[in-house]
Amino acid sequence: MALFQLPTPPEGLSLKEYFESWLPGQFGEISPVLKENAPDIKFGISFKAEGEEGGEWTILVKEGEIKTEPGLSEGANLCIILPAKGLQEVIMGRRPLFMGMRRGGAGAGEIKPEKMVKQFKKMTETLKEIQGMVEFKLTGGEEFWARINFGPLQEEPTVSISISESDFQAMQKGELDPQTAFMSGKVQISGDLSFLFKLAPLMM
Repeated sequence: MALFQLPTPPEGLSLKEYFESWLPGQFGEISPVLKENAPDIKFGISFKAEGEEGGEWTILVKEGEIKTEPGLSEGANLCIILPAKGLQEVIMGRRPLFMGMRRGGAGAGEIKPEKMVKQFKKMTETLKEIQGMVEFKLTGGEEFWARINFGPLQEEPTVSISISESDFQAMQKGELDPQTAFMSGKVQISGDLSFLFKLAPLMM
């Protein structure tokens, strides 16, 4: 199960235009399916894009409706924090958000309502008992980082994962086995490993 899945926008949209103008128009077919099949689902993902052209937005699913709104929401199940440029690359499908996600995992083209509803149901159930923050960092070359917070927003990561850009690209191409990368020290992990194991179904 992918952590989240959003449609790929046309080139040239700012993050503000994406979340506040373009994305809401993509949800028209989803709300009727939600109302019919999962009217009781309550789910939210907040996005915090830091730096120039950044901002804060939340996608909320409630009472059979799905909508986006400016700002972070206390009712969100998770919050994704990263530089504005990094979020733009993730949305456009140029960069996976996390290890285990392939390029294009966030930019999925056309939304399939039935698949989205099924995804929300699985996420809501899986996230019930998860609280904490995982940080992912790429080093060397053009640095990239992302923090994914589950539950109440934390100031510091519960667990941090770092890997070089070159090794990460090799993993994405299938040239480097993740287990081999970990055992050889190419993947550096610090913090609460038990928390990381809880996230495995979401990240892979």
